[in-house]
Amino acid sequence: MNTSPLKARWPQSAAQPSRQQWSGLHGSSLTLALQSAARSAGKPVLVVTRSSHQAQMLARDLHLLATGLLPVLLFPDHETLPYDPYSPHPDIVSERLATLAQIGSLREGLILCSVAALSQRLPPVPYVRQRSFDLQTGQSIAIDSFREHLVKAGYQAAEQVYQPGQFAIRGSVIDLFPT
Repeated sequence: MNTSPLKARWPQSAAQPSRQQWSGLHGSSLTLALQSAARSAGKPVLVVTRSSHQAQMLARDLHLLATGLLPVLLFPDHETLPYDPYSPHPDIVSERLATLAQIGSLREGLILCSVAALSQRLPPVPYVRQRSFDLQTGQSIAIDSFREHLVKAGYQAAEQVYQPGQFAIRGSVIDLFPT
């Protein structure tokens, strides 16, 4: 992984942006420098890598050398070409949506993505917020409103659930296969 020269940039205030530049970082020094920069920034820091593989390796290293409670989010690219007749894998779409849902509440941390992921169009923030939900063990749910919410979120009602994005409601039992 060639990391030279690496530039990190984030504004300290709206009037006076600051810039940090590192060069010659090898091995784990890149990971430690990014953790230090993210902690001192006090807000989310976007790290853009050349490739999806490089972003994944950096995320793995950051999780391995985690020294605190600094969140690290990986925003994967679709891994398809723009005019491919194939859709991205549902697991990738799910991970992208989960990351987008978390970014809204992120106060500090690192967001890793490749140049390809950064260049892809994203849904508007309200669209993601309206279609995201978290379920907790023991949580009470109003079945009818939950069914409407699932349909609005893009889930498909089915007799039997067998693939991601489907749900079935039988009495008080909800069978849900997350995307």
